[in-house]
Amino acid sequence: MEDLELKQMWQAYDQKLDRLLVLNLRNFEELQTQKASAKINGFVRQQLVYIIIGVIWVAFLAILVFNTPGNLWFAVSLGGIILFSAYATILYIRHVLMLRQINFNGNITETQEQLAAVRASLNQVGRVLWLQTVFYCTWFINPTMYQNITGMTITFGIAAVFLAASIWMYQALAPKNMHRKWVRNFETSVGGKAIVEASEFLQEIEAFKQENN
Repeated sequence: MEDLELKQMWQAYDQKLDRLLVLNLRNFEELQTQKASAKINGFVRQQLVYIIIGVIWVAFLAILVFNTPGNLWFAVSLGGIILFSAYATILYIRHVLMLRQINFNGNITETQEQLAAVRASLNQVGRVLWLQTVFYCTWFINPTMYQNITGMTITFGIAAVFLAASIWMYQALAPKNMHRKWVRNFETSVGGKAIVEASEFLQEIEAFKQENN
């Protein structure tokens, strides 16, 4: 009789522990998803600011090109900057749309994949924008400068240096180099920190589940 009562007590105790574990898991999941959602909401607001700035910048440059006819170097240089800026702005819009589709209360693995896709796209924006730097070295060239051989040589020399540097930066900032501290710092500077932290909050949920299985 005593053995039966003791067994029943242990079963009741185990059931109580299971209920507490489920409750703790639910509370932990809710807390972590709220943290992740807050990080992403902040990132989305940042992207919206970039979108507004991008639209204004592209419109401003387009007006300059339209009102400055006859200068091929100016038009080509600003046209290149417009293309890169428009590309970045479109990707910022894409980031917002992708993040708005994420359900933080859904499957964690799927959410992690969606965050990883945004992170990769954000990295691509930062890399591509470096390629436009050469156009900032040529927009001021005009026909009156053609006779100044020394000046033109220096100008094209500087442009060549910036072109080589921008190509090097594009390659150096590839995701495969994320183990380098300065590459990670660059990602942080363009807003990637929020994506990384949101992903880490979700990883902690999986770790909590594994520890208590």
